Formats: sequence, structure tokens, C-alpha cells
Amino acid sequence: MRQLAIARDYAGLLELLRQRVDELRLSCNTIDAAAGLADGYTTKLLCGLRRYGPVSLGLTLQALGVELVLREADDPAAIKRLERLPKRVEGCVRRR
Repeated sequence: MRQLAIARDYAGLLELLRQRVDELRLSCNTIDAAAGLADGYTTKLLCGLRRYGPVSLGLTLQALGVELVLREADDPAAIKRLERLPKRVEGCVRRR
């Protein structure tokens, strides 16, 4: 598995998805069909008229042959900020 790029926010994620579409030389309609999305929906998602949700994001990632990976940022200041945050009490996070 090769690392293609890093996104640090939603706008960055959109840009990376657009780059992947360009790299694969696919039309948005082709992605719609491969992902099982309505015609024209990928265009709206990639230009920001609609936002990705739990279903559309997963289907798009599959259609583009990519996946999300979480890793710690290489930012020492961000790590220090996390260390100063209060710790949660067990049971406060809803699990499915």
C-alpha cells in the first residue's frame, strides 16, 4: 500500500479526491455509476455544493480505490495541546 497524500481538513480531503479523479482520468458520471450514486452527485460533492456523508464517502472511496487512514500528526505543538486536554470518563463515548 502506498501513501498518496495527506489531508488535514475537509477542503483538503476534497482536493485529494479531485486529484485522484484526475489521476484515474475518470468522469464524475463514471464515478457516480461505479459508486451507485445519482447522476451528477459526484460533481456536486467535489465542488462543495453537497457534503459527503457516511454513505456517499464510503461509496466514493471504494469507487476511487482508496481508503482513509488515521495517523498522529507530525506536529509537536498539536501533540502538546492534546496532552493538556482533560481525559474523558469511561463510558462517555457512544459505541455502535
